[in-house]
Amino acid sequence: MKKLTAALKLLTASTIGFGIISSASVASAASLVPNQEGEVSLLGLGCRSSLNCIHTTSLHPVGYTVESFGFSAADGTKYGKSLLFVDDRSTPQEFTVNGFGVKFLAEDEGTNPALGQKWFRPMAVNRSGRPVENGRLEVGLFEFVFQSVIDKLELTFFDVEDPGTLISNLNGNLSNILTTPGDNGNLQTVTLTNVKSFKVQLGSPKTSTFPRTGDGVNLQLTKVPEPGTVFSLGALAIGGVVAAGKRKRVSAN
Repeated sequence: MKKLTAALKLLTASTIGFGIISSASVASAASLVPNQEGEVSLLGLGCRSSLNCIHTTSLHPVGYTVESFGFSAADGTKYGKSLLFVDDRSTPQEFTVNGFGVKFLAEDEGTNPALGQKWFRPMAVNRSGRPVENGRLEVGLFEFVFQSVIDKLELTFFDVEDPGTLISNLNGNLSNILTTPGDNGNLQTVTLTNVKSFKVQLGSPKTSTFPRTGDGVNLQLTKVPEPGTVFSLGALAIGGVVAAGKRKRVSAN
């Protein structure tokens, strides 16, 4: 009976430990979108609006930098370096960008994520720095560079309705990871592994569906734990119980 009681105690302890390991691993899935609204400070640009300026290099669980690049529409129209914001549609905002008035509405003309969620929201500007479509054309070309390699990274795109949103560079190498146009308000996720940097085109200006404006797209980033790590740790805990039981039986004979 004493041997059985000891084995049960060991099994209980190991099972509890396994539960803690699993819970901790699940909890470590973390959004990399800053948990505050405002403008993301960009390399070489800083912040250009009257909103709160967000510095991403010291964020938890991993810091990163963001750089913006100019781009062109299919008709040859050239755009400046887009700005990047963190926005929650629950809170409409009125502010200035390079001296021009801008409003983020509770109900935008086209791109409206669920209330209470924070998303990266690009803002297209012309080559003079003036916001396009009153600051509500959500298009931009950005490069994210992380301070350490991320084993598994999920990119969630909101409202891709036309071709053009893609990951064009991964870890310094050219890539062509495309999203698929869908219905209004669609969500789609791209999962990348061993990520140090990526370059992403969010949305497209003057598309076939929206020839006057363009297809605006928002982005979320999530650092995801490797499920294999959770399983292997649990297996080790269970294996320890079995091995301990065998040792006890051998020593008792």
